[in-house]
Amino acid sequence: YNFDLLNQENIKTILVTEGPLDAGLVGGVATNNYEIKPSQLEHLKKSNKNIVIVPDCDTNGKKMVQQALANNFSVSLPEWGNYIANDGLEYKIKDIEHCVRLYGRLFTRLLIEKYTYTDPFEIKVLMNKWFI
Repeated sequence: YNFDLLNQENIKTILVTEGPLDAGLVGGVATNNYEIKPSQLEHLKKSNKNIVIVPDCDTNGKKMVQQALANNFSVSLPEWGNYIANDGLEYKIKDIEHCVRLYGRLFTRLLIEKYTYTDPFEIKVLMNKWFI
């Protein structure tokens, strides 16, 4: 979804998400799966843009980050925070769509930018904390 952004010269950074709703909310592209397919990887690499993977905070998201590391992409692991559900229990915010619903697009984009990492070692360390 939205891979035409790779051809726009005025865009320097591409946010890559699992789902099209997440991508649409932050102006990114979606893989439509937690796995970036070989053809999608090829397009991302050819674009010569700063690629930032923004995974969902779940087991599948962890797999997406591992794939990002293998391809030298940046990764955003935002501190989304928690919310109180209707059952009165506290849960971790899982993805972009949920964060936008609670806080809005601008704040979500700011969190993504603030928590974007390029160093593979730092990403691996933060992964262990983020995917709990």
